Amino acid sequence: MPHHAPSLMQTDPCTDPEETAADWLLKTLPEQAHARILSLWQRKLTAMLPLGEGLSAVRIPSAPLRTLTGQPETPSAAIDEYLARALEGGPVICDPASLHYYVIIPSGLPAAWHRAAAAWRELGIIYQGDGSWVGVPGPARDALDPDTYSLYWAVPVADPPAPCDPSLMARLGADLYRAVTHREPPR
Repeated sequence: MPHHAPSLMQTDPCTDPEETAADWLLKTLPEQAHARILSLWQRKLTAMLPLGEGLSAVRIPSAPLRTLTGQPETPSAAIDEYLARALEGGPVICDPASLHYYVIIPSGLPAAWHRAAAAWRELGIIYQGDGSWVGVPGPARDALDPDTYSLYWAVPVADPPAPCDPSLMARLGADLYRAVTHREPPR
């Protein structure tokens, strides 16, 4: 897997340069759960993490990504590389079994997204925030395992860790909408 460019969001002064990807992801859980989650990740298992407190996700089915990129199959290294470029290294989880990608963004749906996010639902693209959970592989799982088809980081968490810039996700959503519907997305 190629090294991915760091996210523009990493210059955020709230990001601790000493924080590891695991520390960053564990912030969504009470401290007493940290050892259990770390144990799951050490055994190469997936942990369920709550969204809404610090992080949200945008679930993207693979079909719109295949249409946009011209890739016949998912998951694929070509789609992972496309997402790394389009999202400037913002973290993305791939669930090869369900053929979905999860772009990790900061909590809260930006007000400017409300109309666009409603249109994205037409493509199966769903914003997941407060009250939702997402399966998260350990930070070291950064490639498809063809034997297990387990979740992996299509775009690994950068160092220092930071969510994807929401404006880059909005641009990707608009590109996906145009590619599939051949119409301009609502603004």
